Amino acid sequence: MAAGHSQSHMQTGFFTKRAVLAAAVPSGLIVIGLIDFATGFDLLMSFFYLLPVALCAWHFDRPAVIAAGLFAGCVWFAADLASNPVYENTWVRFWNAAMCTASTLGIGILLNYLRRTLREREEANAALQAALTKLEASTKEARALTDQLQVVCAWTQRIRIDGKWMNLDEFLSNHLKLKLTHGMSPEAMAKMLAELEQVTNQAVE
Repeated sequence: MAAGHSQSHMQTGFFTKRAVLAAAVPSGLIVIGLIDFATGFDLLMSFFYLLPVALCAWHFDRPAVIAAGLFAGCVWFAADLASNPVYENTWVRFWNAAMCTASTLGIGILLNYLRRTLREREEANAALQAALTKLEASTKEARALTDQLQVVCAWTQRIRIDGKWMNLDEFLSNHLKLKLTHGMSPEAMAKMLAELEQVTNQAVE
């Protein structure tokens, strides 16, 4: 019960953190846009638009990063319209907005790819470490068995391990971690055919 309550508390904290981050990204972009408008077009603020997008890229998936990059471009464009700088050509405003959007999108997607690669590498290292730990435990158990004199029943061919008698296939699968299947040896096949032939002959007689 306590473990389940602890896990539920951790999940609630995780979703709360993501909700805070999800709200912080657009809020941060809006604040940066207001500062950009207040300082005027003399001070270039395009770098600061990257910070919320980078935060989004590190904690969320690519669709969220794309949405944050597009929103950053829209906020920059709105701040540029509000400050109303004088351009020689109207298309310059749209070109600057496109460049701001492209830079935030490109860096955000690149950072998101880097974060995803690091996460996959961490998961692969964890899986490898777990496999190595399991292999080490199996090797240690197998070494302990080979160092001891094992008792095999002369009648049933069962083996005694730690005071427990078990079949050979159970020993191989449980203690040596071998994957087993069943077949029939040539000797067993010859014996079965001989017995079948004998039964057939008796039935004919």
